[in-house]
Amino acid sequence: MAKIDPTELHAMNRSHFERIQEIMKANPDLADRLRANVDSMYYDGQEDIFTVRLKDPPALISESVNNRTFFNVDPISNRVFGVEVIGVAELIHENPTFRSLFFQMLNIRVGPGGPNLDHLATHVEMLASV
Repeated sequence: MAKIDPTELHAMNRSHFERIQEIMKANPDLADRLRANVDSMYYDGQEDIFTVRLKDPPALISESVNNRTFFNVDPISNRVFGVEVIGVAELIHENPTFRSLFFQMLNIRVGPGGPNLDHLATHVEMLASV
């Protein structure tokens, strides 16, 4: 197994952090887009993955925030068109903040009057920290 130089590892971590910051900066309107454009919200109990998708996404890439949370991002504009969280059951047991956020997200209803996604939209950065 190849040994990773600590300097290279630090540079990779810094690059990853900078990439996530670029994505967050490119999405100041994410709360509004979540309120108006949710296409689907789904929890797959077998795979233990929670997914939120916005309508009409372009071709997307997946950016790992922390190996559990992934943003589905337009690689040109850095706009987020989806969020996936892996290992939800474990997070629910380990992290009270995530548990509260997750159950509030499950109570969100997307209907004719528009989705009530204020909590998700307001706390999307919290997903990146779990």
